[in-house]
Amino acid sequence: DEDASPPWFLVDRKQIVLRRGEDVVVDLVRFQDLMRGVETHAHRRLAGCPACLARLEEAVALVRGEFLAGLYFPSDVWESWLLAQREHYTQRALEAMTWLRDAYREQGAWEAVLDAAQRQLSLEPWLETAHRVIMQAHFHLGDRNAALAQYERCAAILWEELGVEPEEETRRLHRQILDGGLSTPAAPASRGNLPPPTTPFFGREAEQGRLLHLLVDPTHRLITLVGPGGMGKTHLALEVGGQVAQSFADGVWFVSLDGVIGGAEQVQVAIGEALGLGQGERQLTGAQVLARLRDKQMLLILDNCETALDALGFIPGWLRRAPGLAILATSRTPLNFQSESVVWLAGLPQGQEETPGPAEEMFAALAQMARDSFALSAQNLAQVRRICAQVEGLPLGIALAAAWIRRRSLAQITDALGRSLDVLSTNLRDVTPRHRSIRAAFETSWAMLETEQQQVLAALSVFPGAFSPEAAARVAGASLFHLDALCEHSLLQQDQEAERYTLHSLVRQFAAEKLAGAAPAVERAFVAHFRAFARSHRNDYARLQPEWTNLAAAVAKAHAQGDWPAVLDLVHTLDEPWFRQMRLQDMRDGLILALDAAAGLEDEPALMQTLLRLGEIEVELNDYTGAAAHLNEALERAGRLEEGLCIAQAQMLLGRVRREQGQGEEALALLEEA
Repeated sequence: DEDASPPWFLVDRKQIVLRRGEDVVVDLVRFQDLMRGVETHAHRRLAGCPACLARLEEAVALVRGEFLAGLYFPSDVWESWLLAQREHYTQRALEAMTWLRDAYREQGAWEAVLDAAQRQLSLEPWLETAHRVIMQAHFHLGDRNAALAQYERCAAILWEELGVEPEEETRRLHRQILDGGLSTPAAPASRGNLPPPTTPFFGREAEQGRLLHLLVDPTHRLITLVGPGGMGKTHLALEVGGQVAQSFADGVWFVSLDGVIGGAEQVQVAIGEALGLGQGERQLTGAQVLARLRDKQMLLILDNCETALDALGFIPGWLRRAPGLAILATSRTPLNFQSESVVWLAGLPQGQEETPGPAEEMFAALAQMARDSFALSAQNLAQVRRICAQVEGLPLGIALAAAWIRRRSLAQITDALGRSLDVLSTNLRDVTPRHRSIRAAFETSWAMLETEQQQVLAALSVFPGAFSPEAAARVAGASLFHLDALCEHSLLQQDQEAERYTLHSLVRQFAAEKLAGAAPAVERAFVAHFRAFARSHRNDYARLQPEWTNLAAAVAKAHAQGDWPAVLDLVHTLDEPWFRQMRLQDMRDGLILALDAAAGLEDEPALMQTLLRLGEIEVELNDYTGAAAHLNEALERAGRLEEGLCIAQAQMLLGRVRREQGQGEEALALLEEA
């Protein structure tokens, strides 16, 4: 183009130079940049690095023939240089195709393996490794005849081009396919417990890219996704967790810390439970969970870490002792560890002018799920954009607002949100703007509920975690109709397979404020239900298993109410199930509360027995200091009550403590006296 400005080529008597510029893209330069990106990028496994696989796919797509095909100059120097360059870049292209082929093979993506290997043959028809891979791909795709035909083509090409027969490895593969000796591998096992998505995923391309870059890099092992409640942290963590699954041979595992009551030990136990670790039906201790993880290549997604910040001090130690372990945490605040990489999450961006952004697209998709006749259009885009702006792109706020489409127009939703926002902005000046917006969304959802539904939602806030419809009925007076209505309003989530329900933690906080003065009565109903449940199912561990969190909460709520008989009864009823299921930390926490109950009732025998049992459990937990203190007090009280058996039991346990502390003579004296 002689009229181009600036000109494409700079020409003089000695050279022709293609000018540089952002508007000039040279496929060879791009190919080299992509290959360099793959070679220099730190990742655990190529098959598990989406960024590098994308680079290789783009690099391979750039290979469309010989280097400088059709360009000829009558010069021996030129010819020699061109042949050397063509050979170099052909080998680099084959290398890229091999990397891509082998990564797909590791994933079990045989269609993609077939495509990559066939691309290799287009460059080097006699490349036997590519022929073998094509034979395997056809066989694993169920086309045995195509696999055998590929061998015949390989043999013919080798003879015609090189005058040689196929290698022994190729002939052996042919015999295996011919004789049926080559087995079809099972599909790669999916290791982990990531729940399937229940709603589409929108936007977050930049955050996804950042997280993927960090997660595939073995030098980054603690990444925290930080943002306000309802910002979509969990959804994003699950999305990227699924994308990097190939980087972790032992899987990607999701652990919710919402509802975990206690310290570091309880968090570690919750991790073990989520991973399905245990000895038969027995629960592992935190130290045992770590022992199981020390040689694993695994990603843990720890969700809602802000609920257990003070209990997470064990994380750096775990990362040191389990070198293949990586952690992706979600939290409203950073965990504040030296090795932590923090990715901040803000609201979904809105589009510009007539182009919808992720926020509007999310609203439109969820609104259409609520009312199938809804469609985003040029006429309603401005109203949808205003709603998204009112909740500041907060995904939870968008989801709640979209659910109202079933019964309200966009104008009604906009007006309702506007009124609530104005009120909250005026009256709640100490609440951050983000929380004012989500509070406004909750207030509007609350106003749309019938009075009974409001009462049920408020009462459900006493559940610290998941609950059954039976428990909801007993504690909150909730019928299935009530629960279905709350699910429709996006205020309650249902696990249909497990037949259990959960409240989002923000919704639970909001509903608890609404419960206010009615809380004591509802919490008494909670304690009464789980007290009866524990009695009825004390030997049915399958029924107890999903209710451990609620049972521990029942003990704590009874203690907070000063209902000392209920505390002692619950702890006594759960004693054997806790012990048999190795829930020793739960047991210890319950026994500590039972001490207050026995003291409050001035029940000396109960206090003595509780101290004795607590000391025994602390021995099992290797807390010898705590055990010695409680056992000595139990021994003193047993002496005053002249309880010989309790005296002997306390002396025996103290003997164990002294033995573990290396005080052999004192241990022997105590055991002999016992």
